Amino acid sequence: MDNQPLFDEENILHASGSLQESRYGRSWKLGIIHLTDRRLFFTQGTGQPFQVDLEKIQEVETVKRGWLLGVRIRLLCVSFRSGRIERTAYIGVKKPDWWMEEIKRRMTLILAGNQWREYATYQGP
Repeated sequence: MDNQPLFDEENILHASGSLQESRYGRSWKLGIIHLTDRRLFFTQGTGQPFQVDLEKIQEVETVKRGWLLGVRIRLLCVSFRSGRIERTAYIGVKKPDWWMEEIKRRMTLILAGNQWREYATYQGP
């Protein structure tokens, strides 16, 4: 997947941040967090250690948790399913509550769009 929004994605937010994702253990990665109208992803140099489609997010919240050097700060917590495995990503970013609300808003827009498409293509009984 690209390290930048795809040509048909709308870039909503991006900021410097840090990532701790369950499959990488307890280490923090520093990079850029991106929110588009379809996905949330994290880039680090030319790599992309984390990405999730907004449709696959099960829960997004903010939590107070240990960060670098044990300092406790408010983090964005994103729970999602990857195949049959539940994963959790903790993201350190400025204004995590604002990010959480924007992610939830985008998830709602996707859900509404999917329901509209189903309604528009419904053929009836």
